[in-house]
Amino acid sequence: MRSVRSKRTLPDPVSPHLAAERAGVKIELSNILLQAPADRSWIVEGAGGVLVPVNDREKMIDLMVLLALPVVVVARSALGTINHTL
Repeated sequence: MRSVRSKRTLPDPVSPHLAAERAGVKIELSNILLQAPADRSWIVEGAGGVLVPVNDREKMIDLMVLLALPVVVVARSALGTINHTL
């Protein structure tokens, strides 16, 4: 399985790890910083909750830690919110 190194979208609207698997690629969080323009501000939108898998060993929360950016969690106010947010 090859790693995702260039700016690319994955075709299936599923979790990142499953979309990458279906596309025959592997998402490597360490490669994200290598592609990041240092002279620009970032706004990063995650995919699902903080515990959504990105690959077989990392989750969205690992991406948050790696980027070291302020995090805003947006969630609804209803039954099941904690579960869906995680």
